[in-house]
Amino acid sequence: MKRVFFIVCFLAFVAVYAQSGKYIIVSILKQSISAPVEGDNGAKVLNVHANTRLTEHLKILNGRYQDEKEWKRSFELFDSTDKAVLKIPAVNQSAYQVTIKQLRSQLRKGAVYSLYTIALPKDPDLAARVRVRRVLVCKINMK
Repeated sequence: MKRVFFIVCFLAFVAVYAQSGKYIIVSILKQSISAPVEGDNGAKVLNVHANTRLTEHLKILNGRYQDEKEWKRSFELFDSTDKAVLKIPAVNQSAYQVTIKQLRSQLRKGAVYSLYTIALPKDPDLAARVRVRRVLVCKINMK
């Protein structure tokens, strides 16, 4: 039964990803947020509930990765004082994930965190000339 549930969730995740286009998709279990990089995402909130299993993952899919072959994208969580708290590790070119266990060890219950993305050119000379701008993807509410 668990395998069937996992397969259904995975297929739903892949279907959403295939339709994502130029969006970044952030998901935990059945919750999913699709956020454009150019848009205003301040009202998008993803809730991490206290009863979420520690083995589950916060997953981020970058629908823009094919257009960003010369760029290196990263995702980081910031607290309310704008201090970097946790960098989300990459799984491959288009996917990033962190376990709920890691989130809970780094983040306080009841706090709201901001998930930002930053894209830097892979070319070091170009990276030195480009002004880096972080973009809000969504907010993470630790319930």
